[in-house]
Amino acid sequence: MNNSYILKKRKGGIWEVGEKIIIKTYNENEEGIKSKKKFLKYFKEISKKDKILICDVKNKLFQVGIAIDKFKPEVVSGDWGSVKIKIIDNREDFKSEFNKIFEKFKVDFLGFTFKPLPEKLDFILKNEIIIEDVMEYLKKVEKLNLNKKNIIYRGQANKTWGLLPSIYRENYYIDKEKEIYKSIRRHNFKEFKTQEQFLNEIIHMQHYGIPTCLLDWTKNSLIALFFAVSNKPDSDGKVFVNIPEMIYEFDEEEYENLSIILEVFYGKNKKNDKDNLDVLVNQMYKSYITGKNFYFINPILENMRIRVQAGLFSLSLVLNENIFTKVRNRLVKKIFIENIEDIERRLLEEHYQEEDDIKFWFNEIKSSQKIIVKVYNCLSENKDINFIIDEIEIRSSERGKEGKNIIEKILRCIFSVLKHKVGKIKESLILENDSRAIKKSKCKLNVNSVAMFVIPKDNKEKIQKQLDKLFDINSVTVYPDVEGYVQYIKDKFNL
Repeated sequence: MNNSYILKKRKGGIWEVGEKIIIKTYNENEEGIKSKKKFLKYFKEISKKDKILICDVKNKLFQVGIAIDKFKPEVVSGDWGSVKIKIIDNREDFKSEFNKIFEKFKVDFLGFTFKPLPEKLDFILKNEIIIEDVMEYLKKVEKLNLNKKNIIYRGQANKTWGLLPSIYRENYYIDKEKEIYKSIRRHNFKEFKTQEQFLNEIIHMQHYGIPTCLLDWTKNSLIALFFAVSNKPDSDGKVFVNIPEMIYEFDEEEYENLSIILEVFYGKNKKNDKDNLDVLVNQMYKSYITGKNFYFINPILENMRIRVQAGLFSLSLVLNENIFTKVRNRLVKKIFIENIEDIERRLLEEHYQEEDDIKFWFNEIKSSQKIIVKVYNCLSENKDINFIIDEIEIRSSERGKEGKNIIEKILRCIFSVLKHKVGKIKESLILENDSRAIKKSKCKLNVNSVAMFVIPKDNKEKIQKQLDKLFDINSVTVYPDVEGYVQYIKDKFNL
């Protein structure tokens, strides 16, 4: 884990060499070099990739640097030295509020300071922009120059919350989704009617507050701001700004595939389960290749809430152990098929002196996916594979000890590749006997937000009133139903 430090820029303490900036652990004055020993303990802890927040009072600027090497003491003294950093961000967003921020946190910047960054200054390091009122928010949204059609926002009432779907937040257990859906079907409410695409049923569940694997987003920045200030008066709120690479529409094949996958998760359609499992495996492998386990979807505007909120959703693709057990053999086959050429290339590089034999036996082996699955399952449990080797040999006209040795080399190489890739998929997509923290980490959306707006708790009530008065955004207009009106009355009369 990397650390973060804070430094006030001063004459003689920082100088530039090309693209690098060097921070010294000493001051230069009329008497020469004077070591600041009380700060050396912090410098000695610096590692590569640690972040350093620099406060440049003269230019009214915060800069974020990243260490490109470890602390290096001078050879002569052993006490003095320097660390090289690269500036990765000039936080221009805070220039207009620099004096206000500096005044509020000046105790952290007094004199020559170099120490761990206080948590209260994290917002500068994390690309977070403080918001005081609605008009300031709109100006800063516009200043981002995000004139792209796919820009979306999400407001959360507590800035410490991650982007974690509701079903994974508290007390998640295996097959929780199935039990929820079974209960809904048993009670047979007309509000939860069966739909052609199962994903639309999940969206309906989300609409009524039932925990799902979805997160709500909006294309309206003011709607997101409303959600950030509406609740949790004792916590700072946050608005996430994101530009997805792709948003899948309700009539696209990918949307349909995600709907099919959710049928597996919720145990809806057991008749077509085999076909559904194949779709799931293909999507799992795609997630592994892209490094993303979430998708953005734009649904049919079925209800007034979604229309008013300009709503869309993200969907997290995370499997529990039971589902993984059902698809494991299919996944092994998929990984083998997708990596046949790489496996053969690796074999020929490692055993180039046996090229002809390797090619012959590899062709024999790759023709049977059942054998590949057997090998994976046996070696995963440290079982003997001689019976598999004999089975392969019998199928071929080749005989003898040499064949057995070559076959075993090939099978163990195949297993090595499969084990590595299955392991990587399990790390990112499968909920096993993990701790609660690790489970939540796997289920969170790890999006690179373009910006994050933080609304201090002291400004929430003021901004909520501004949204109502200036833009007619309140509980009634955001939730155009009885439930929304009840909340509006509570807010208006402080009930």
